[in-house]
This record gives sequence, structure tokens and C-alpha cells, in this order.
Amino acid sequence: MAILTVPKAIFDHSVKLARLPFDAVLAMFSNSDPSAEVAEMERERAARLRAEAKRRESKAEEDLRQKAEAERRKRRQATQKAKRAKDKRDKAAQLEKLDAKEESLDAKEAAVRARREAARVKAAATSAKQARKDGGASA
Repeated sequence: MAILTVPKAIFDHSVKLARLPFDAVLAMFSNSDPSAEVAEMERERAARLRAEAKRRESKAEEDLRQKAEAERRKRRQATQKAKRAKDKRDKAAQLEKLDAKEESLDAKEAAVRARREAARVKAAATSAKQARKDGGASA
């Protein structure tokens, strides 16, 4: 039972309880027509059916609203999951790019070291050659 229908049901039953003594007194002192009683019963039945229809309608609306909310939540979660996956792919690509850059810098550093070593060896060879020339000419 929906929360809004509880106060209405309580009110309807309290009205019936309040009317009960008056209806009983009227029934005792009046010479009522059986068709009027039947009509009254039909009116009460129609009122109950209308209340029941309203309750069912409000429940159906609530169910529909909950389903729509669940669908929105599901779509939002799927979107967030896709975004997280994209962010993860982007981070992986960025890491690969940084790794490649690091390897490139390492290779350049090794090449520079090799050039410096070659220059040192060449300078040492040149100085040794010069020393031999100088040493061979004075001896």
C-alpha cells in the first residue's frame, strides 16, 4: 500500500465509523425503501472501486517511475564504465609513449657516451702518436 493511501484509508474508515450510529438511528426510525438501500450500497461499492482504481494507478505510476530510474542508473553506470575504460586506455598509451621517450633518451645518452669515448680514444691515440714522434726524433 502506498504511503499516500494510508491516511486516506484511515480517514475513510473513521468517517464510516462516525456515520455508523447516525445511519443506525435513521434506519430504525425511517421506513426506507429497499431500492434506496441497494442504490446506497452501489454508491459505496462504486466509491470503493474508484479508490481501488486510484490506488492501482498510483502504484503503476510508481512502478513505472522506479523502472525509469533504474534504467537511468544503469545507463549512467555504463557511461561511467566506458569513461573509466577510455581513461585507462589513454593512461596506457601515455605510459607507452613515455617508455618510448625514455628508451630514446637512453639510446641518445649511450650514443653521446660512445662519441665521447671515441673522442677520448682518438685524443689518447693522437697524443701517443705525437709522443712517439717526439720521442723517436730526440732519441
